[in-house]
Amino acid sequence: MASIVSQDFWDEQNAGVDFRFDVAALNFRDLFDAHLTPGGSCFEVGCFPGRFLAYLCSRFGYVANGIDATPYVRTRMPEFLRQRGVAFGDFFCEDFLKFNPKQRYDVVCSFGFIEHFSNVEEIIRKHVALVRPGGTLILACPNFRRVQFVFHRVFDAENLRHHVTSSMDLEAWRRILEESGMQIVHEGYYRTAQFWIHPDRPKGLMTSLGGSLVRVADLLDRHLDVPTSWLSPFMISISRKVAGAAHQRPEPS
Repeated sequence: MASIVSQDFWDEQNAGVDFRFDVAALNFRDLFDAHLTPGGSCFEVGCFPGRFLAYLCSRFGYVANGIDATPYVRTRMPEFLRQRGVAFGDFFCEDFLKFNPKQRYDVVCSFGFIEHFSNVEEIIRKHVALVRPGGTLILACPNFRRVQFVFHRVFDAENLRHHVTSSMDLEAWRRILEESGMQIVHEGYYRTAQFWIHPDRPKGLMTSLGGSLVRVADLLDRHLDVPTSWLSPFMISISRKVAGAAHQRPEPS
């Protein structure tokens, strides 16, 4: 099953991407430091525009690899990584569901990818199949359930329609991962109450009220660190492939 969001939408969004970013504002850096070790290869699913790859490969000395359906993954992203001194290998421009490579990687990750698919089990298993025995898998996505669902339904409904909230389920992720030979080393929610509105939302009263909510949520995040399933904006799972697990390859679609 393809993403519920068309590739034309992503290409339009990606056309104007500013590659500059604030490293200090990048989420999950504390978890990366706690659970990753230097050296080896890193593969990101849905890798454009490459900010996470740029950080991870600079910080831990990984060789960057990845896949994304947008052509910019080959025409624009390599130069961005090159300017940051990142060594890179292969970038694939194709449908992840049809992707069937031979190589396996030390770290496989995706940040905001799986929540655009309803067939979450297939998507996660294809991630797992890319991890070498003993390697690490990082899955992260927004948490648009519970209170966050209400916020987005009221203030950001168009963006909410691009996400499959039933795929945002840590318990389901754990079951799939463990059945696939992965050992969970960390899972949970991240940050306290951050909220955002899609920048293309038309101006108006609701957008103004939503902007006020964004500022309040950011204020809470700066002063509190209380991750919960009810309000936290992100969820993350970090797991390792058991060294003796059976060798897996992505199944052809």
